[in-house]
Amino acid sequence: MSRLLWLPNALAAEGLYVVEVPGWRTRGAGTMHHTPTVVVAHHTATPARQPGDYPSLGIVRDGRRDLRGPLSHLGLGRSGRVYVIASGKANHAGVGRWQGVTSSIDTIGIEAEHPGTGGTPWPQEQLDAYDRVCAALLRYTGRPAGYLCAHREWALPPGRKPDPTGIDMHAMRRRVADLLARREPATVHPTIDAEPLVAELPVLTSPSKHRNVRTLQGLLCAAASVQLCPAVEVDQDFGPKTRASLLAYQRAMRLPESGGTDEQTWRALLALPYGTAR
Repeated sequence: MSRLLWLPNALAAEGLYVVEVPGWRTRGAGTMHHTPTVVVAHHTATPARQPGDYPSLGIVRDGRRDLRGPLSHLGLGRSGRVYVIASGKANHAGVGRWQGVTSSIDTIGIEAEHPGTGGTPWPQEQLDAYDRVCAALLRYTGRPAGYLCAHREWALPPGRKPDPTGIDMHAMRRRVADLLARREPATVHPTIDAEPLVAELPVLTSPSKHRNVRTLQGLLCAAASVQLCPAVEVDQDFGPKTRASLLAYQRAMRLPESGGTDEQTWRALLALPYGTAR
């Protein structure tokens, strides 16, 4: 028994943008099998009017009044960004069965941001990332695409759950099988680890080579993926390009345009999801 501490590396190796949500390493009741068998796909059912990339983060991480969090191991934002939320058991599957598996300790849950209404289209970048997230998990655990299921396919009695609405799971499994069969070299994006900044919000200004400059640059790359600022190279060098990107981010978020990381800017960058206007 162990925790799923391999999640960020497996996802990044598939070319996905990954955000490690603070506390994920110890979040989750108890421990998991090191190589869970089944991947379960969900939607969040959060109203579409909620702004941002992953407005469901708080409830998926912390749970509801009637169900203790975490409610999933991973979150999938509208932009295709993946949020690593928990390494231990998550309350996502409930009673069900797939490929002979009946215990949620043998499953990994993905909660994708979507209202669950048939008239709301899925962003293509999110659908593409959904396939790659599933391929990454199955590749690491050594399982074929048949070990991916929708929550509605897992849940008992049949008809108890509808998610993920609007996704043809037979077609999705075919796409995931193709990814598993013909893996192409992936562009590995820097994983954003917000953990070291929870207790420390250093004031960074240009020029600087502070150890947290890399985290700042990774967060700016995350913001760039939702068109809030230009992307930067993650090289721990707070030079003119990083400052220009930070200024653009502050402008887009209606923050004081200081060109440095005051507390307000850090908290905006760390306030997942990205892209929520103030």
